[in-house]
Amino acid sequence: ACPVGEINRCNFPAADLRLPIMVLLRLRFTLFLATLTFQLSDITNTMWSNYHTHSNYCDGKGDLNAYVEQAKALHMISLGFSSHAPLNFPCNWCMKHESLNDYLSAIDQLKESTREVQVYKGLEVDFVPGSISPNQFSHQLDYTIGSIHYVDTLPTGVHWEIDGSHAGFLEGLEKIFHGDCRAAFTRYFELTREMIRTACPTIIGHMDKA
Repeated sequence: ACPVGEINRCNFPAADLRLPIMVLLRLRFTLFLATLTFQLSDITNTMWSNYHTHSNYCDGKGDLNAYVEQAKALHMISLGFSSHAPLNFPCNWCMKHESLNDYLSAIDQLKESTREVQVYKGLEVDFVPGSISPNQFSHQLDYTIGSIHYVDTLPTGVHWEIDGSHAGFLEGLEKIFHGDCRAAFTRYFELTREMIRTACPTIIGHMDKA
């Protein structure tokens, strides 16, 4: 037996400790699974909302009515539509300027006719200094999502899309930031801060994009 106060200096055979440690690890893992199962079951019984919803007015797949019907089926509390706002330069995933009024009117109609789910009218608006900001649309909406999809411009004057094709990303990284990833990431967050200071949206979109 180890003398009192000397237990830390006793040499136990490894086999004497292996079983208690394995039992302890299995117990902790079992408790983890039980906790996770409880949390997941709790989530499935919780009513929830979503405010970042695209539709076929931009790069989404479904029409507005289909999303509302699905929200009802899921017993959602509220649903916010936030299609990509029109841009002042070519973009293949944002809403067309000529579709904006129809989009706003369609949501207004759903807000009036839908009782089971609270419907909100929003847009995901890019922040491109000197071109577009959330402030330009906020007076027409319940809320805005402000996002950075473009960081500065290429030597040709074309806006650099940071989440487009891989080749396009590498082109901008090289031609604007000379391959310096840290400089590109820093500029992304600089633009995010500038948006917050000058045209603060209701919600900041995907801050983890960089």
